[in-house]
Amino acid sequence: MPNSILIPTAQNLPDGFCPTSWQATVNAFAAAMRVTLPTSASQIIVQATTPVPADNDKIWFQVDVNNHVLAIRSYDSATGSWERVDEEQYYFNDIGTTNAIEINSSIAGDNVTALSDIVGRLLIIKVSNANSATTVTIELDGLAATPVKVYGSQTLQVGNIQAGMICAFIYDGTNFQLLNPRYLPPANSYVTYHSESSSFGVPATGSGQDWSHGLTGMPTYFDCFLVCQSAELGFAINDRVHYSQAESSYASNLEAPTFILTADATKLRLAGGGSLYFYLPRKDTGAFTLVDTTKWNIVFVASKLVAA
Repeated sequence: MPNSILIPTAQNLPDGFCPTSWQATVNAFAAAMRVTLPTSASQIIVQATTPVPADNDKIWFQVDVNNHVLAIRSYDSATGSWERVDEEQYYFNDIGTTNAIEINSSIAGDNVTALSDIVGRLLIIKVSNANSATTVTIELDGLAATPVKVYGSQTLQVGNIQAGMICAFIYDGTNFQLLNPRYLPPANSYVTYHSESSSFGVPATGSGQDWSHGLTGMPTYFDCFLVCQSAELGFAINDRVHYSQAESSYASNLEAPTFILTADATKLRLAGGGSLYFYLPRKDTGAFTLVDTTKWNIVFVASKLVAA
């Protein structure tokens, strides 16, 4: 191993310097830039343990037992400690409890000593537990448990954090801001599940058409429509008429409804009533006219409201 290294140093040309060739000039320049150091001298320490005070003027590559570099550090005489000069740790695993997130720096000596040191620093935390309260805190390296907020100063909603969720936080000088809360619908809101059937033929008197709506339990709303398949009575193809607009040939005494629509937890059923023949009010004039059932189909719809 060579016992000297090149270190750029400021030099003055010696008195009477007058090289006889360009090579002599280069040789003289190289000699002026070369300094001999002891073979034991080093400016970089590579080890797992904290360097001794005599090495406080050097750079420490902190490694683990497998010589994997964990951090690059230099000694700060003002604080009396070795401090990282590379990127700070940003990913953490939560070791806390429900609504009380707790994280510790995994590298010895990297512990944060004051929250003011991490203002604006991004912390990515895999949180162990879902939040069951609106008040959630983060405790970092044994410092005071600090509230978590969203959208500035708003408190969390229960469920904004899920177990195992990787959350992004930034300390704003007062609170930890959760940057990616899980979306939750507003209180007392509902989700509507809607289902619509394909077309079926018009059921004849004494028969019926069933349709499995696919919803969980009884629909909140259900209905059936007559759908025009071939233009008639002023209606165009795909025009819809509510089934209740149909009048049986027995409508004069109101004893025989044209269709009967029923629903249960699994299906809708439209049954043909008192007559195979029925009338609809014309779209253009409103006059009740006998319907050609081959020109119409039926379509079911069903919806269910579920609390969000």
